[in-house]
Amino acid sequence: MQHSSVFMRLVSSTIPSFLVLGCASGQLNYNTLDIASSVESLYTRQALDNLSKYIDDPNGIPSQMDILQGTIQTANSITPTLSVPLSQALTNTTVRAATSLTTTHTGVLAGAGATVGASDTWQQNWNVVPLSDANTLRNLRALYRYVVYPDVSALKAEYTVARLAAGDKFVDDPYAISEPQCVLCTSTHTVNPRLHAGWLYWTPGKPPPSDTQIVDLGTHGSRQLFMTEHDYLNGYLSDFVLFLMPVAPLTAAGTPPKAGTVGAGGRAAPTPGRGPFINRPASQPVPQYNVPGIQQ
Repeated sequence: MQHSSVFMRLVSSTIPSFLVLGCASGQLNYNTLDIASSVESLYTRQALDNLSKYIDDPNGIPSQMDILQGTIQTANSITPTLSVPLSQALTNTTVRAATSLTTTHTGVLAGAGATVGASDTWQQNWNVVPLSDANTLRNLRALYRYVVYPDVSALKAEYTVARLAAGDKFVDDPYAISEPQCVLCTSTHTVNPRLHAGWLYWTPGKPPPSDTQIVDLGTHGSRQLFMTEHDYLNGYLSDFVLFLMPVAPLTAAGTPPKAGTVGAGGRAAPTPGRGPFINRPASQPVPQYNVPGIQQ
């Protein structure tokens, strides 16, 4: 009888553990969606952190990273333990009364027990790489400056369009000056209409207007950042984040990218004869900035 009760306890304690194991695939699905949902937050926060930096230091180098891949792992385990002695301990008890004699036999299953250990663990992580290409960082700096210091001429002077070798000269890469991915579009280098400037406010320094609805973007660096609800709902921030991300060339399935396009990580493909970036002509003046976040 004692053996049966121990077995039943083991079975009853094991059932929840098997339920834990059965949830492994569901947990994996949940974790996959959870880590995927953090992509937007990572890129947006990175952009806001850099914008805060450029409020104070317009000549700084952006701290920019790109996500290569994500890893999601789930692991479930169950470890049941059953301890049962090989023999019973018998105890005989005799009680003598004036009119009767009573003998009681007691069997004790000493040391019997059952335990079940179960674990449900998971791990989520991103593999990232910092952008270190000098020309890519120069272009990113031009974009951050444009939002904080709305100056079209400065953007055109600083931002360098990817170029292709055509004979003995370089020409603009047609893909790089085409919408929607272009920053400076067409042969005239017109600023993309989806790239807006001047929508960012911060305290201390440039407080948001008091006569309109405001979206609080949180504290980044030493600044509290804001933008109007109108600009937020019209995608000014999300569009800006997309302009900061690497652009992969459109190619047919199985066809390698054409020479001179921008490759993974925002870097130019190492194609012979390619000059992906041409420095600003020496005759073009370097823009000067007055830091709006610092009271003169």
